[in-house]
Amino acid sequence: MNAWLRHLLSCCVTVTCLAAGAACSHAADYEWGWVPVGGGGNLMTVAYHPVVPGVIGLRSDVGGCFLIEPPAKDEWRSLALSASLSRADSSIRGPSGFAFDPQDPKTMYIACQAGLYKTSDNGKTWTRKFDKNMRIKHNTKKTNEPLAVDPLNPNVIYAGSFNDGLYRSTDAGETWQHVAGVPYVPNDGKHTSIPCVIVSPHDGKVNGRSKTIYVASTDRGVFASTDGGASFTQISDTLKKFNTFRVDRNGVFYVSGNGGLLRYEDGTWSDVLLKGAAGFDVDPHNPQRLVAVAGGKVQRSTDRGKTWTILNPEMGEAHGWWKYAWKNPWGGPNTVTLDPHHPGKAIWLTCYQAYHTDNIWGDTTITWDCWYKGVEETVAYEAMTPPGSKYFYTGFGDIMGLRHENLVDYPGGDDATPGHVTPGMDYYPRDTNQIWHTRVGGTKWVGIQVYRSNDAGDTWHETAKPFANNMPMSVVHIAVSATNPDMVVVAACKKAPANVYTTDGGKTWTTCKNLPGNLQGHNPREYWYQGNILASDKVVQRFYAYNYNTGKLGHHGRLWTSTDGENWQVVYDKLPSWNGRQKQVTITTAHNKEGWLVLSANFVDEILVSTDAGKSWKKIEGFSKITSGDFAKERPGASSPALVISGERDGEWGVFHCDNYFDSRTPTWKKISLPEFPLLEPRELRGCKQEYGRVFISEGGRGWVYGRIKR
Repeated sequence: MNAWLRHLLSCCVTVTCLAAGAACSHAADYEWGWVPVGGGGNLMTVAYHPVVPGVIGLRSDVGGCFLIEPPAKDEWRSLALSASLSRADSSIRGPSGFAFDPQDPKTMYIACQAGLYKTSDNGKTWTRKFDKNMRIKHNTKKTNEPLAVDPLNPNVIYAGSFNDGLYRSTDAGETWQHVAGVPYVPNDGKHTSIPCVIVSPHDGKVNGRSKTIYVASTDRGVFASTDGGASFTQISDTLKKFNTFRVDRNGVFYVSGNGGLLRYEDGTWSDVLLKGAAGFDVDPHNPQRLVAVAGGKVQRSTDRGKTWTILNPEMGEAHGWWKYAWKNPWGGPNTVTLDPHHPGKAIWLTCYQAYHTDNIWGDTTITWDCWYKGVEETVAYEAMTPPGSKYFYTGFGDIMGLRHENLVDYPGGDDATPGHVTPGMDYYPRDTNQIWHTRVGGTKWVGIQVYRSNDAGDTWHETAKPFANNMPMSVVHIAVSATNPDMVVVAACKKAPANVYTTDGGKTWTTCKNLPGNLQGHNPREYWYQGNILASDKVVQRFYAYNYNTGKLGHHGRLWTSTDGENWQVVYDKLPSWNGRQKQVTITTAHNKEGWLVLSANFVDEILVSTDAGKSWKKIEGFSKITSGDFAKERPGASSPALVISGERDGEWGVFHCDNYFDSRTPTWKKISLPEFPLLEPRELRGCKQEYGRVFISEGGRGWVYGRIKR
């Protein structure tokens, strides 16, 4: 079925529901899923099950772990979708280690900041078995594994902690003992203490477990045990940074670290085999052969690392927008891993995608197929749903902005916006084909650009640069006038000396008067700020901006407004003092009401609404621990928009929908989120302005998640 017909059928279903006067239902009548993007995040390590072919685990930096298993050979399944998980378990989405039980593929372990989690039912339920911090600070973008299950005894597990040394369990994670033989130094948080652990199955057992274990200790080097972990000996005091540990089938130990790729054999270290090596692997079928990522390239050796050949990559199967982006696919290649069951098969991980090939030992030109299905791992900034448009738009960090026609298809090559990071989007409400977006990045991550489209994103035109080319990177928001598509305001969260506006469609930019630069103060961490401190009214020409005031009058938030983009004034100066890296403030406006605003921030206990352009504010009662709120499309027959809020209500956390807040003295809030699709790290919530009942929420590193009434 082509995209046009699918869209037509979708519209027919929606019209049928609205004609029937369908009201927003409870969670049981909702369905949740990912907005299809297909990759775009940092992928760290691959784990093949040692016994069962085709069972493969994938670890990402902020999107959690994924699994492929027969018969679903081409689509990854998230291992973080379980009703047993709650927001207290959110760090499982930022895993630092993954391991299989070597005998049972349904038993898996994930290491993270909260400790070690275990499943025995293929990911349906997870239980925390170890509560020491296993987060690898600054190494989560590398191929370290602080977790190892003994290949000869699945009851024996080794766990490297952040600042408390090495631990061992001999009963599959039920109890733990500190391993005193590995020294460690509690540190300042820049690095973990025990970033790498590997157990060799090639030297036999002692006391019911494998004899040989290798462990890395930050600032102390590499340690080895040949008596099952009863004692350890330092074998290197110079290696201090670590990427990957491997042991070949003859028991020879390899490590990549600050010196490159090294081999340890018969008590002796080799010279550096490959400088700059990150992730690597040794062929399980032939110990003469190695593959590695170094210098931004996949390389291979057939003589134990004496000589290396750089492989030339060609893209095979991929989806639309990624074909467009293949011209720069590397994004920091991480590792390449060989299949123990099929000689020649390999998986290559980068900062953007997972690729696989069937013959890495063949010709030096390797065709890599993009293994994107099911991997949704992006940092989401903005979701824009212009009323009446057949498209909705999403903006992300690290990749670009995308245009979507439905919730089924991956965006095509012509659906990608220019740029690398897209934090800001807005549309002209009288003609939703006219849309704008901001781009952050460029050479050395410096420079801010603004783009405009007059044809709903088919083509884009860069405007004059709103700031100096050398302005440091910052999240930049954008707001378009409701009555003049050429009048636009651009505001930077951080580091901008001033904010700017244009009245000629971006040919020239002028500094806003009175509106302070650096709107959100000193706290937002560069371009990871996912809030939105700038908005435009969708009925009349008026702009709104929030800033955190640290002046002599006290710490208060201020709302600024302007009717011409140039002259700004404070209309309310007693807003909450929402400041801090996590308190990402967002202003949203109603699509069909003049002067209606919602003001929210992450991890606070209040959310505010105004119906007079910010002159007065009312707290929406009944909520705490709020992460975000917004207006949404009105229920059939109503004139006032609905409200959506993510937060805690009556002691229960979730996403809530209310379609009569402005029409009733007793508003009815309905929880629409589902326990089987847990939202562990909710960030920005956007109510859809096109389809009644639909919402979008950015969820940690999983990109945009949608919820909608079942069809």
